[in-house]
This record gives sequence, structure tokens and C-alpha cells, in this order.
Amino acid sequence: MSKQLDWITLDYLEIYCRNNHLVIGCRSLENELWISPTGSHPTDLTSDKVKDLLRKCTSFELRTLLRGQEEDAESSLPDSAFLSREELQVRLSRLLN
Repeated sequence: MSKQLDWITLDYLEIYCRNNHLVIGCRSLENELWISPTGSHPTDLTSDKVKDLLRKCTSFELRTLLRGQEEDAESSLPDSAFLSREELQVRLSRLLN
């Protein structure tokens, strides 16, 4: 039997952020995590906590990074948008396939 690939990993999200000029946030009761092209914030979360948070999160907030006015006019996302886990999985798989 084949195991379905989980696209929501720190590495894949960093690539997605870099390619789309975004930061992506997710929250749990105990922690909040923001992922940017340069890494995750706060940086004091352990690797296991980051993986656990990404695995359990059902909704992700995407925010556009500040860019030039010409690019802002062409942006397909508002300044902030929320995606379900499934929607983000689809976007990541399209980017990386």
C-alpha cells in the first residue's frame, strides 16, 4: 500500500513562501508559528514541536510580504488569507511536482 505524502513540512513551506513572497502562520493552544523564506519564527521551538504543530494544524494564514507597488497590483492574494490544510496541500503539490 502506498503512503500519501504530507506536503506540509517546514522545508516545503519555506520554498512556497520564497516563490510566492509570503509568510505562513499557524496556531495551536500552546504555540504559534510563522514561516518565512528565511525560516521559522519563533526560533526557540524544537524541531519536534514544529513538526507536531504543522501536523495538527487545520488552517493556515498566508500574508503577503511587502513588495514594490507594481507587484502588489498583480498579486492574486489579499494582504492576508486563510487556507485549509487540504487547500494548502494542493498548492504545495502543484508547486513541487
